[in-house]
Amino acid sequence: MQQIKRLYHNNSIGLMVVPLLIFPIFAGGNPYLMFTGILALYTIGVTLTLRLKLSSYLLDIAGHLAWVGMGAYFSSALQVHLGWPFWVNLIAVPPIVGLISVLVAMPAIRTQGVYLAIVAIAFADIVVLFFGNMFTGVFGGHGGLYALPGVNNLGPISFGKDDHVAYYFLLVGIMAFIVYILRRIDRSRIGLSFRSVREQADLSEAVGLNVYWTKVLNWGISCSLAGLLGVFFAAYLRAFNPDEFSSAAGFFLMAYIIIGGRGHLLGPALGVVLFVVMRESLRSLELWQSLFWGVIMIIFIMFIPDGIYGLIKRGWEWGIAFRARQAAAPVPAPAAVAASTTPPPSERVGPSSG
Repeated sequence: MQQIKRLYHNNSIGLMVVPLLIFPIFAGGNPYLMFTGILALYTIGVTLTLRLKLSSYLLDIAGHLAWVGMGAYFSSALQVHLGWPFWVNLIAVPPIVGLISVLVAMPAIRTQGVYLAIVAIAFADIVVLFFGNMFTGVFGGHGGLYALPGVNNLGPISFGKDDHVAYYFLLVGIMAFIVYILRRIDRSRIGLSFRSVREQADLSEAVGLNVYWTKVLNWGISCSLAGLLGVFFAAYLRAFNPDEFSSAAGFFLMAYIIIGGRGHLLGPALGVVLFVVMRESLRSLELWQSLFWGVIMIIFIMFIPDGIYGLIKRGWEWGIAFRARQAAAPVPAPAAVAASTTPPPSERVGPSSG
């Protein structure tokens, strides 16, 4: 049992590779299913990058999508007006977004808790207003950008408008890179520093950890990875507008984390998958979906605070503990069994002595 538990703990992320690889076979080339799968995988990536911020209690919930939008707009502008290919933007844009995020974080992180969340919401609205009103010849104004060139072909691999499978595996590769970075951070001293800042900021400062710069580093890494997903978002959809990155759209990211669980990288993924499945199942009840999701959020916050992943983990550990107790239960000795099955002398059946 311990070997099975250790195998699952060390390879829980790897177990997700098989469903990702066979999804195009399951979809059978259906454009709608492939489109839904790509958007779900993209949303999982954005939620995972937000989870990194929450590991240091950086409540940039509503403003996180602004960094995705920044990556999408910068990549589109460089590709359309300067002729930069997508593959160059994929490498160059995330550091630019990360640098801007650090400059914003340096004054913003001096606030804490709900005040930081308010600053993040204000910044997201500023980003939306900037791309909607400034440099309209470059960023398209409130109407957004349309008819973007998309991804440049990579040798024999074509990325046409209807090549959903090619875009899907491109996103799988981007997600593999993001998950690798986040997993290495989780298991490193940097990740330990992030979590210590969240749990005991004052104690971390007392033992010599620079809490301020630790938060700035967390913010910069998270926003850079979000910008990377923004580059893909613009190239795949080829049309978007500033409202898609507003603070209102960002609140759903927190719902995915609460429902899925933030204790593991698989938690937000489970939350997104549940949301996509329920949304498609209840499409006929679209007017009631907000109420339905509100009730689910209340249930999870009150009764399942560690989310679906925590619930599955507790069930798994309970099953292992139960089987261990069953295996450790004492087996009665054969003599004791024989003695317990032998009737007392008064109840024995036999010939009378007289």
